[in-house]
Amino acid sequence: MSALIAAVALGGSGAMLLGAAQPGASAISTVQSAPRGPRLLGPITTVRVDAITPPTKSGLPPVRTGIHLAPDEVAVITATGTASCAAGNPTGLCVYLGPDGGGSPTGAVPAFFDPNAPAYSLVGEAGSGPLAFIGVGATTVRGPGELRLGYNDQLGLYFDNDGGFSVTIQVATQVNVPAVTPPTNSGVPGVDTGVHLARGQVAVINATGTANCGTGTGTATCARLGPDGGRPLNVSTPFFDPNAPAYGLIGEAGSGPLAFIGAGPTTVRGPGELRLGYNDQVGSYPGSSGGFTVTIQTCSAVGHQLRCQDLCGR
Repeated sequence: MSALIAAVALGGSGAMLLGAAQPGASAISTVQSAPRGPRLLGPITTVRVDAITPPTKSGLPPVRTGIHLAPDEVAVITATGTASCAAGNPTGLCVYLGPDGGGSPTGAVPAFFDPNAPAYSLVGEAGSGPLAFIGVGATTVRGPGELRLGYNDQLGLYFDNDGGFSVTIQVATQVNVPAVTPPTNSGVPGVDTGVHLARGQVAVINATGTANCGTGTGTATCARLGPDGGRPLNVSTPFFDPNAPAYGLIGEAGSGPLAFIGAGPTTVRGPGELRLGYNDQVGSYPGSSGGFTVTIQTCSAVGHQLRCQDLCGR
């Protein structure tokens, strides 16, 4: 069974982040192979980040995940496990802490690897950086560049650490499509997600964010509404999908039909290209603003209720 995630941002740019030893068999295991196709390029990977492993001599996080993100790709990262600093002389300050770490690194001597992230936490970097706090997640990191991970301890004091974190990375693509985007001239939703569902393949979709309808009135009725939409200001002009809530997230796979997506999780079945859109009144899109950030997971229909929900973190 294949499984992957795509993130489609309808509205803001939604920038995220990412980041150094060649992955070995003991460090990384690819547990699901994702089919390579438009915009969905990576597998789901599990990486071990040991607390004893220091940054590289060039100042990079030490764990090379083997994942190289393109400029429009993102990684969704979650982590579990515990780590301890100074395992030979333990104190309550840094023993058995999870990926979120604990305590402030401010003013420590020697300094922490990432002085801007919580002490003893999971940190990472994509390409040329900057370093960023990852924690338990789910944390989204954006390319371009190689994703590297590490434990945030004081420089020079990694030698007596113990434990570490098990990190799961799901690679996806992020697309910026404003709610102002109207349906195409052929009458399909205006956002091409790049996700092509095979026959029997399903997509599990979740969405966040807010959008404003194109009336220009700024009324509360259609301003700052989430993906579930709301009630129409009027019905004198038909909506793109008259059967879905006004001002909500809608979508279509292949030849349709159009369907309400909302905040989700919503399951859409192939075959066909998955397209998304904002359900405004026909002709009113030029005044729309904002939008939704949509996460799309695809997997085979067999057992999808278990596997896809696991991947969604639900």
